[in-house]
Amino acid sequence: MTDNHGTSVAADGQIRVCRRRCSTCIFEPGNLKDLRPGRVAELVRETLSSEGHIVCHSTLDSHGAICRGFADNPLAHDRSLALRTARALDVLTEIDPPDRGQHPHMDLEISQSQCGCRRV
Repeated sequence: MTDNHGTSVAADGQIRVCRRRCSTCIFEPGNLKDLRPGRVAELVRETLSSEGHIVCHSTLDSHGAICRGFADNPLAHDRSLALRTARALDVLTEIDPPDRGQHPHMDLEISQSQCGCRRV
């Protein structure tokens, strides 16, 4: 299963979801990704209306997984095709996002200011 940008959250017959929120999760208080006001609610509305899911941005460069903040939304359980499928087929695999003390893009040759993260 992929998101609108082609990021896969499925492999080996499993659908991956983050075990916990990453250190810069868009669902954490404080607008850690500097999104415009109302953008997270808009993303959730758009995603749920298309039966989609939100991929954790910290997993985009590696294995891809559904964002824990999105997965914890009660509406996502019934409206996300990936989450419904994972439950119905018992193929949900929880993975660890990058460590909370670790910069999610530390393996890339870019600085914190270049990637836009505000908290490490």
